[in-house]
Amino acid sequence: MGYVLEISFKLKLGSTYTSLTNTLVDICDKNEVDHYYFTTELEGVGKKIYKSFAIGTVSVKNYNSLLNFIDNIKKHKEFHVDCIYNDTIDSRILYASSYYLTHKMTKEGRESYKKIGNKISI
Repeated sequence: MGYVLEISFKLKLGSTYTSLTNTLVDICDKNEVDHYYFTTELEGVGKKIYKSFAIGTVSVKNYNSLLNFIDNIKKHKEFHVDCIYNDTIDSRILYASSYYLTHKMTKEGRESYKKIGNKISI
């Protein structure tokens, strides 16, 4: 059984994206990471952009690797762990940030998550 983490950081003008992406890749290389990829997420109306984030999705094999990776991520204030879920057929969210709960999850998903409770605390 593996674990998947979604880590976000704000995009700003300049070379922030490149430097933060390289930092996250370095952290992935130093830990036992299976694979990772990056996406961007924009929120806005028309030509007006209110929020822009880069999201790194990281997959690790075991619980010890997960804990080591989280410890390394917490050293950088730019990164935010949005959610952690297990990588199985019935993948369940083990951790969700308050932002992820209120803005990204459906009402049914929030209720299901609250019934199960936090499995991992950060």
